[in-house]
Amino acid sequence: MEVSIVIPIYNAKDLAEQAVRSVVRYMESICVDYEILLRDDGSTDGSREMLKHLSQGFEKVKYSENVKNRGLGFTLKRLFEEAKGDSIIYCDCDLPFGEKVIKVLLKELEKSDIVVASRYMGKKNQVGILRKITSRVYNLLCKSLFNVGINDIGSGSVAFKKSVLDDISLKGEGFVFHIEVFKKALDKGFSIKEIPFEARGWQRGSFGIIRHGLPTVIDTLKLKFNRL
Repeated sequence: MEVSIVIPIYNAKDLAEQAVRSVVRYMESICVDYEILLRDDGSTDGSREMLKHLSQGFEKVKYSENVKNRGLGFTLKRLFEEAKGDSIIYCDCDLPFGEKVIKVLLKELEKSDIVVASRYMGKKNQVGILRKITSRVYNLLCKSLFNVGINDIGSGSVAFKKSVLDDISLKGEGFVFHIEVFKKALDKGFSIKEIPFEARGWQRGSFGIIRHGLPTVIDTLKLKFNRL
């Protein structure tokens, strides 16, 4: 199989349904062998029932779930394990760069091991001021700790060669996933390319500064001192 598109979902019923239908239509139009893997992370808004029903309507859409909320990192690790594609594309369920970024990421992945779509490289993007500030502060922290030259560490659209994910061990269960996967891939000598891409208007994501900010910083420091 050429590509697995993995989409973690948490309390995003309306966004997820629209995203899945958009991705199915697009993938059918570009004639690529694909699968779409959805995993619900303990949603309480009816997402589970909708996703189960949706997966029954599309042969290439598969659904799984966490019994309770476990976090982005945990959910993505399960999705990566289930993926059968030679290439894996992780997309947030609001499709921050739209579905057409998929073809661009796949093309760039022919020359790199990981490809990151970026809001902060050469494109004017509509990014909420609070998200922009927190993202930039966290990116500066990560660059100072790990010397990772990526501008959009929390990008919601990233492509990986399956062999890369098979070769690194991811431990974090929360939003530390973003820096952990890049840091450990670079430690292994894999190449990462960041490409500018126009993002859609800002959507409310699952990350909450009050709920997730401090735990993410703590996990990032644990990663620095090899305790993650």
